[in-house]
Amino acid sequence: MKPKGPISPREEEILSFITRYCQERGYPPTVREIGKAVGLQSSCSVHYHLRKLEAKGFIRRKPAKPRAIELVSSSEESLPSEEIVFVPLLRGVTQGREGVCLEFTRAFFPFPRHFVGEGEYFVFRVQNGAFSRWHILEGDYLLVERGETFGDGALLFLVSQGRVFLERDDLWEGEGSGSVIGRVVGVWRKL
Repeated sequence: MKPKGPISPREEEILSFITRYCQERGYPPTVREIGKAVGLQSSCSVHYHLRKLEAKGFIRRKPAKPRAIELVSSSEESLPSEEIVFVPLLRGVTQGREGVCLEFTRAFFPFPRHFVGEGEYFVFRVQNGAFSRWHILEGDYLLVERGETFGDGALLFLVSQGRVFLERDDLWEGEGSGSVIGRVVGVWRKL
């Protein structure tokens, strides 16, 4: 749908902020961040303006999801858009009596839905050269699908005594050698 209709100065301010935020960070702002940026204290007021921008065709939203604001191109010939999924960055792993606890940062990585599917994922930044055997280097980012059982040959993301390590599913020796957190499905490296 092509954007239509005039917008108020407040709507223009909100739309400009969303555009800048998406360009700078790669993902949309929260309702609170929008309110703070444009001087609206009530989240209801922000939602009101977002509904008006959506009705006029400037944005699309998915109400049940956080950060689910998508800018609509003003060009009628724009490419069809794809849903973006925001995957959290893992800060660290702790292991206690209750099992493994994953601690996440407030950072998120945007991925197209077709890339990550419907599962639960997280991103892990490699801090040392411990994965060089797998040609994974310090500074690389791993996309990990959460789960405990995977098919033969999967590169498992394991935790043992609070340390992360990788092992092939068919070479893994079982529960005594670590807890399976998921499997590595992608590696990103800055060149």
